[in-house]
Amino acid sequence: MSAPRTDVASSIKVGDLFTLEPMSFDAIAANDYLEKCTTCIESEDLCDVLEEILVTLDDPDLPNTPERLRLVNSIQWTALKCSRKSIRLQNKEFKDYIRDIERLNRVPTEASPASQLKQVASGIKQTPSKKQAKSERKLPPTSTSPRHIEGAESSMEEGETSAEESSDEVSKKPVKPVIAPSSPAAKAVESTSAPGTSEKDDGYTFVGQNGRRIAPIVIDSQSNATELLDQIGKFCDTPLEGRFENGKLRVFPASTEEHRLIQKFISDKKLRSHTFEMAHNKQLKVVLRGLPTDLNQEELMSELHSFGFQPNHISLLRNRKTNTNMPLFLVTLPKSPESRGIFNIKTIGFFRVAVEPLNKSTMPPQCYRCQEFFHHSRFCARAPKCLKCSGGHLTSDCTKSAKAPVNCANCSGPHPANFSGCPRNPINTKTNKSKSTKNVWQERAAARKDNKKQPTTPSFAEVVKRGTNNNSLDAKEVMTQMAQMMSHWNANGLKTNLEELKDCIIDYNPDVIGIQETHLRPADRVSIPNYTCHRSDRTTHRGGGTALFVKNSIRHHAILNVSNTFENSSVILQLGNNSKITVACIYRPPHGSINTTELDAILIHSNKAFLFGDFNARHPSWNPGRANSNGNILCNWAVGSALDILAPDTPTHFNSRHSNAILDIGFAVNLSHTEIFTINTLSSDHNPVIFDFVTNNVLPPILRTLKTTNWIKFQEIIYHTNPGNPRIDDLDLAVQNFTSNISNAISASISTRLITTPHLRLPENIRELIRAKNRFRKLWNDTRYPPYKREVNALIRQIRREIQEHKNRTWKDFLLTLNPEDNSLYNLHRKFSKRHIPLPPLHGPGGMAYSDFEKAEAFKDTLEVTFQENEEPYCDDKIEEVESLVSMTISTTSQHARPLSLPLRGQRHY
Repeated sequence: MSAPRTDVASSIKVGDLFTLEPMSFDAIAANDYLEKCTTCIESEDLCDVLEEILVTLDDPDLPNTPERLRLVNSIQWTALKCSRKSIRLQNKEFKDYIRDIERLNRVPTEASPASQLKQVASGIKQTPSKKQAKSERKLPPTSTSPRHIEGAESSMEEGETSAEESSDEVSKKPVKPVIAPSSPAAKAVESTSAPGTSEKDDGYTFVGQNGRRIAPIVIDSQSNATELLDQIGKFCDTPLEGRFENGKLRVFPASTEEHRLIQKFISDKKLRSHTFEMAHNKQLKVVLRGLPTDLNQEELMSELHSFGFQPNHISLLRNRKTNTNMPLFLVTLPKSPESRGIFNIKTIGFFRVAVEPLNKSTMPPQCYRCQEFFHHSRFCARAPKCLKCSGGHLTSDCTKSAKAPVNCANCSGPHPANFSGCPRNPINTKTNKSKSTKNVWQERAAARKDNKKQPTTPSFAEVVKRGTNNNSLDAKEVMTQMAQMMSHWNANGLKTNLEELKDCIIDYNPDVIGIQETHLRPADRVSIPNYTCHRSDRTTHRGGGTALFVKNSIRHHAILNVSNTFENSSVILQLGNNSKITVACIYRPPHGSINTTELDAILIHSNKAFLFGDFNARHPSWNPGRANSNGNILCNWAVGSALDILAPDTPTHFNSRHSNAILDIGFAVNLSHTEIFTINTLSSDHNPVIFDFVTNNVLPPILRTLKTTNWIKFQEIIYHTNPGNPRIDDLDLAVQNFTSNISNAISASISTRLITTPHLRLPENIRELIRAKNRFRKLWNDTRYPPYKREVNALIRQIRREIQEHKNRTWKDFLLTLNPEDNSLYNLHRKFSKRHIPLPPLHGPGGMAYSDFEKAEAFKDTLEVTFQENEEPYCDDKIEEVESLVSMTISTTSQHARPLSLPLRGQRHY
């Protein structure tokens, strides 16, 4: 829901930020106001003030000076940051609104007081029946991110148990519970299901009204599990429940006191076991970003104490690959509502910081004591095993030399026990998951019938009404001049989605755009204003194709990379200081294997490179779940070549028949990335992915200017500044003067004009349809609710019809304005007939030439070879003929040297 409006930005006035005489703009005050804005309405107020200032500067009576241009550029930059923050705040409010709807859709089924008393009296934990379980399902279902810990609420151990059971039970039938013979539950063993066998049970026991979890205890294989469970029950003086599976006994205590007693029994009997962290002992782990690595941790501890927090531990994180400190501080606090206030901290000392929850690792957790998986060494009572030599001691006590061979404690292979490629590692264990035989639609119909009072899902009109005044795109901050923003998108047909892409480019302003599956033919014409297109169209059959759009303000040139296992478009960016970055947009069709040798051929052009696109590859390193063949090939290639694998946290591909997946990834060499995120926009089954990189090269600010060259003036300047034919002794000086005169003539002949017209955007009604489509598409991605998908498809068809009608109407109005008398018709014909085509690579004496310098060298080498003296033997007859002709010409020609002149001076050539 929308946050209440405050008075932070409501008091902003034009006079607080801008003065006309002398002309000045207080950018620092504007940024301070922007930092204090907490709602989208406050950000819009600041945008209105900035717009009023721009209207004032647009007065034609004001002088058109460089100071005014810089001032306009600074205000536009601040207004763009303000609009981006307003979009982010609106998106957050919309997410809160969706979260409220999902919370209302949850109808908990509480047990009656009589059944609760009966349960307490009998001491048996009852599980709901299948009919009750179906009635408790909410409509539509929700999903959470698989790779991110939401607000640091989920701990490692809770996720470990669910992962352990899912990996062990996929190929086994439910196991009957093991009940102590002396317990009253022995008679009800056939009528009561065991903990963890029901669909909603994850192996934890819930006690109390707040549903606090009591962690189970896993005991290694025993000869008589029933007798052991009976002994534990007698020791605790209460009946206990358990389950025997995979050669281990899992005991489920009903309270924390029983949990302590069972732990004492195991310690006295010296049994091998492990358990998990209790819910009330868990800690909140956050990461502080933005502090220097040399900051004293004691000073940071005192700063946090001044805010009222009591951190238990602070440590500086290190990069495992480079073994260097990272500007990230891990802070561990008690898990309490007061500790969650640390996420509101914006500054520590004089540093602006960002507080983020600690990301969950994608690898299965492993115990550093026994080297087994899915539990922590702090709660393990098994015999120790060495990580290196698999000996019966702790790894810290190992005396093995660095040259001695290693031995895995799990599979006895020649690798350490934490090697990700170990065959006993759960990520490499193949499981055959049986297909569900349940009818999902019948279950939803039954749940809809049982839950008659369940709140209804918001209608199409209600969702559209939510975004009447604001854009709901998940926008990010504009990058600074030290960064490159690269984005790529699997368009699944570029021509039908080109207008949507153009409108999205105005919002995000990327430097490089990679498109996969363009479905273009060589005869198709596709262009984006202010971008140069480099395409690789598929000519064999339909589909496929890649394209790279690079800003005209960035010096670059295309390179040719022939590949048989994937499609690619590649360029080299020249960023100054002889810094070059190879950028390749790659599309790998779903079938067949990729050849890494062809990928290596792209990396050899420069020491920095970035390869991104749709590889159709799955691997646990970037995509939760099982890996396919191309995923294993790319992961091994990246590890062997020391490449950084860059992938977003959220799925990029959404398919109604398969699970969501992260297929759009990137591989970077010697590049520092700052942020990777996806945006829920554009009409395709893939979400666009945006990568931000720090390039350490200051890019020139992009001003909206138009430069025109007066070639008649250029011709006049060259004619008057160059003397006649120089003597042979003065050739070197004449060449220098000629080069300088050309450069000065170009500068004097170019005029620059500021473009004040707004960007050509789609009409507001079409943009509103696009925002509604994006909202419904986000809902479908999160819930997989079929009516949402139907609304998305209907909106996509309507948007395409509206865009086509808008283009036809605009083109018709433009044709009516053409007039043969004012040359507008001929100028349009010249625009379509003489298109600018980037100069392709040249084949010179030294091979292929791609950059401007290489092309100039190729021309030089060609001319040098052309005008070399012919090799012997000479043809004497031909020499005499040429000498006779030269002598005759010299004798009949005047010896007076005429000045140089240009042909048809003052006339225009076409």
